[in-house]
This record gives sequence, C-alpha cells and structure tokens, in this order.
Amino acid sequence: MIKVKIDKKTVNAMVYIVNESKPLEQPSCFYYSTILEGYQSAGFDVEYLRRAVENSYKKDGVTLENESNGGKLV
Repeated sequence: MIKVKIDKKTVNAMVYIVNESKPLEQPSCFYYSTILEGYQSAGFDVEYLRRAVENSYKKDGVTLENESNGGKLV
C-alpha cells in the first residue's frame, strides 16, 4: 500500500505494475482467485475487479464460465 493524494485527500492505494513486454490477456481462474483474495483481504470493493475482468472478456467475445461458482468466473 502507498499513500496517494486524490481530490486533496490522502488515501491508501494498491499499485499494480504490468510488464509491458507481455501482451494483455484475460486472467486464469487461479490468478483471478488470488487477486480476488487480495482485494477482500485489503477491504477493497471487489466490484471494480469483477467489472474489469468481465469487460476484458466481453471485448474478446468470450463467455465466462467456472463450475465452482455457478458457471461464472466473476
């Protein structure tokens, strides 16, 4: 966590650095679960993560499926 200033207010933030040498892809179920656990542990709103992943799949016309949660990854 780092402190950043947003609208004259200092807040704690999580930073995620993407290695630009690799192409952007949808996360694996394992990777998504790991990031989701981190969001929940930090008390972050998981809706932002869910929407970001959902949008990445919609962009490629992929249907999200995962047996463990009723057929959806997110």
